[in-house]
Amino acid sequence: MFDAYLALHDSLGAVLAQNDDCPGQAGPSCILGFRVPTTGRYVIEATTLAAGDTGAFVLSAVRERAPGTPQSIAQLRGDSTTAIGIGQTNSDSVTVFRAAVSDSNARDSVRLEVEVVPVTSPFSSTASHQSSYVAVGQTAWIRARGLTENVAHHWQARACDKTARCSAWVSFGGNSEAATDFLVNAVPENPSIDALSLNQFIGATQIAVGGGTGGGLGSQQAVTFKAAVSDPDPGDVLVIEVEPKQTNAAFDGTSGLSRGTGVASGGTASVAVNFTAPLLGSTNYHWRARACDQTNRCSAWASFGGNSDVVTAATDFHVP
Repeated sequence: MFDAYLALHDSLGAVLAQNDDCPGQAGPSCILGFRVPTTGRYVIEATTLAAGDTGAFVLSAVRERAPGTPQSIAQLRGDSTTAIGIGQTNSDSVTVFRAAVSDSNARDSVRLEVEVVPVTSPFSSTASHQSSYVAVGQTAWIRARGLTENVAHHWQARACDKTARCSAWVSFGGNSEAATDFLVNAVPENPSIDALSLNQFIGATQIAVGGGTGGGLGSQQAVTFKAAVSDPDPGDVLVIEVEPKQTNAAFDGTSGLSRGTGVASGGTASVAVNFTAPLLGSTNYHWRARACDQTNRCSAWASFGGNSDVVTAATDFHVP
């Protein structure tokens, strides 16, 4: 066994490249990634590093080719195991991209590159993230942080070797490029309620501030409260929570609360509350509302009426 040495010459004998050891190996010699500058005759000289060494050797010249397209591409949560369904939300701070990479040159090293952009942006075929190089036939992994919150993303992948040759891009998901591959919601946020949209109704009739529910004669009255709600977190389901109190009672945020049915962000949520008039006299009420999502994150309370919420100071509606 001898320590090999390689030299590459052009047709005039000028040395174009030379090398002692292959990367990470002692003994074998490699000239890697040489880009042939022009058509013509080239000479490979296989010799020994030390003068006078002898022995058998094998010489090979491999024409570099681009890697194969990545296979089994997948989008995963931060545990690198749990798949993110197409169009679904990743609640982790890390999104993992995975693919098996290949190359016709078995001795090559290949990495995975991905381009991840908002659905509203077309692909530019420029990698936004890349993995480390791995051996041919292995699985490459990318752990991406800092993707834009609450934005729909789509992505594509390719494989590239150390000579900068790359495969064609492969789009993930098998869906339209206008469709969402995944969303990121690593930092859940509270919903919001539009205080200007708060309103009170009996049936389809709006109740003016300080007005009565009309013609009830002390029977049970159903008042419907409505408000526009929104949430930056994709896919959240929102309700309004209402706290009506007699005007001689202060809000406490705990008693007499009512919630309606859920709506999507940007919708109008409502809840109907039944009021039974007390036996003695009529009753004045004031109320406030907040928006809550399915995880029980809630907005700040918003008071109705644009009037004072000091106890006994103002009436939002009246039950006869």
